[in-house]
Amino acid sequence: MYEQLRDFHSFTGSDRTIRDYVSKRKKELKESMTEAALPLESIPGTAQVDFGTTPFKYDSETIDLPYLVMSFPHSKAFIFRFFLRKTQNAY
Repeated sequence: MYEQLRDFHSFTGSDRTIRDYVSKRKKELKESMTEAALPLESIPGTAQVDFGTTPFKYDSETIDLPYLVMSFPHSKAFIFRFFLRKTQNAY
């Protein structure tokens, strides 16, 4: 930050000045923040679905198997299913 201020904005102060300012601003910003994250809300009956592949040992060789995960955030329940091929129907 110091080099950019010096090279692009003709800053004549010292590196220490920048460090002190940044430290002071961080403290001010931290004090002014009440909460850093928003609470997550989940609606009953909604679901999230994800597909992917993961490696497995099968008959002494490593193969990638496709999977499906369906999670229900409100109840924190989930369904996890592996398939032998991507075209297989889920029953």
